[in-house]
Amino acid sequence: MQSPGHRLKGNAMMHHDNFVVTLNDLSKTPYREYNHKRVENNSSAEVTLPFDEEYQFMFRVRDGRRRRVQITIDGAYVGEVIISANSTAWLERFIEESQKRFKYVKADSEAVPDPDNPDNGKIVVKVWKEVPWKEVLTSGWSAKGSVSSSPLRSTFDTGIQIGGWANCSSATSGEIVFGSSVESLSHVDCSTGATVEGSHSNQSFGTTIWEGDDGGPSIFTFKTKGKDTTVVTEVNRCCICCGAEAKTEFKFCPECGTELTKLGVAVTT
Repeated sequence: MQSPGHRLKGNAMMHHDNFVVTLNDLSKTPYREYNHKRVENNSSAEVTLPFDEEYQFMFRVRDGRRRRVQITIDGAYVGEVIISANSTAWLERFIEESQKRFKYVKADSEAVPDPDNPDNGKIVVKVWKEVPWKEVLTSGWSAKGSVSSSPLRSTFDTGIQIGGWANCSSATSGEIVFGSSVESLSHVDCSTGATVEGSHSNQSFGTTIWEGDDGGPSIFTFKTKGKDTTVVTEVNRCCICCGAEAKTEFKFCPECGTELTKLGVAVTT
């Protein structure tokens, strides 16, 4: 059985209404999700991230309608992006003002503004589908238009700033390659983490016009925990009488029979 600390390619992913979102390392390997739950349009999963590493989002739209994606991390609004229809996009940095990547650290790190924030480790992604389009026919010409308005696209006006769509070298369309490799951890110590600014990112955004929301949002909630990875090596002991090596579980020296627990031992690796 694999522990929650394993990273697995090909794991189950949160998805709803032809939209998929995952958390991934910078090599675009998705972190393993577990304990999935869904109540109507609300989906949630737990995911374990390594401390002191940067991560990114993967968004995939599986139909012909664009999506407006709003992101909240640790209770703080991060920004919004528009994801094109039938595409995959990657988001590696904060959207508004900061050009820093997302970095996961321990909640008690000096970089975390509020270590006692109850929302630390909580990532919420809200997704709206764009209203459908249809061919608007007039005398001698046709144009793409909104079902509910004129043939011209109106600006999106709800008081929310649209950051644009992921449109750069690190935001690409295409398929994610899934395999069956597993990264095993010798020891995992899960505790609360939070997201802070990491290294500089060159990811940029364009601007676009949003026609309007088609209904309420699908909500995806990641409940994250951090992990410290410790490599556990096998430690052998040396008998102080004959110098023979003995495994840690041995009570007697395998060569001379000396009782190791009474005489004491020297430890070697």
